[in-house]
Amino acid sequence: MAARGKLNLALPSTAGSVMFLLLGACAQSPAPERGDPVYNALAPRAEVLARNTVQEALETVRSRTTLSWSYVEDGSRGEITPLRTYRSSAGFYCREYVEVVDAGPDGRARRQRTACRDDDGLWKPIRS
Repeated sequence: MAARGKLNLALPSTAGSVMFLLLGACAQSPAPERGDPVYNALAPRAEVLARNTVQEALETVRSRTTLSWSYVEDGSRGEITPLRTYRSSAGFYCREYVEVVDAGPDGRARRQRTACRDDDGLWKPIRS
């Protein structure tokens, strides 16, 4: 049974969010990820919380351990479970993970992805 962490943060009133970038094969120049369909049904602040939780989970959580988030204003929630960590042929640290997002009545999505850490320390998805 995987250990579970819970992340329930109060977000600042700014509308800024962490920009996720695609990193092709963990070695090419990053290009912005636009219109992520899993996050489309989330409120803007819930999306920021979801993206920040992905960053936190990939950076600090052991494989097969789940980190959860919830946005109390609309009841949306999600969880991220890193599956494995490896080093790409280009030398970047990469992690496979499963993300579940429940946007309430607007739907639930589950996907498995891979993200690699760039030179700035951000984890960037490379495939859905």
